Amino acid sequence: MEARAILYDTNFRTEVYEEDELTWEQHNEIHRALNIAYHFRTQSFVKKTFGYCLPIKRVLAYYDDKLVGHIAVFIDHIFVDGERVKIAGLGMSLSLKPMSLLGGVLRRTALNICAQQGFDFALGRIRNNMRTREHMASFVWCFLELPLIGKTTRSHEDEIVAVFDTKRFRQCPDWLISQACKQGFIKIEDEIF
Repeated sequence: MEARAILYDTNFRTEVYEEDELTWEQHNEIHRALNIAYHFRTQSFVKKTFGYCLPIKRVLAYYDDKLVGHIAVFIDHIFVDGERVKIAGLGMSLSLKPMSLLGGVLRRTALNICAQQGFDFALGRIRNNMRTREHMASFVWCFLELPLIGKTTRSHEDEIVAVFDTKRFRQCPDWLISQACKQGFIKIEDEIF
């Protein structure tokens, strides 16, 4: 059997924006891309470019001056064992560029932003399937089969919580994981992201 090389297209550029720096045109581009990538959940993106919680920063990726990737970074609080803990969160990422490694570049950039903000870890919701878990493995300390619960929203039944590592080779937040598992859920102060 002959070995084959997989060629990845990495001819894209990423840009980081504060939420209030985004132009109307960029919001429209993000809106279009989210509805393409998440056509099964378009009701969340009818009038805005985020689900339930306003991001603090956005990472956008462009290919030939067209938006092909996006991920949002959030700051929120969770309640663990009665204690209020400030956390970073990653919103749904999108990549309209298959075979590009773009999703990984977006996540790593977003996690670097979280690290710069002083967070050792970030939480995110991902689909609970083996392909997604394998895809995310290099970024994640662990997966928790627990729901995220916000003031008026909760994660979907087919989603789990990913505890992302923002700073390579740091210790996993065992206290958070053990307490969240005891509770059986993770309670977000505002809304899920």
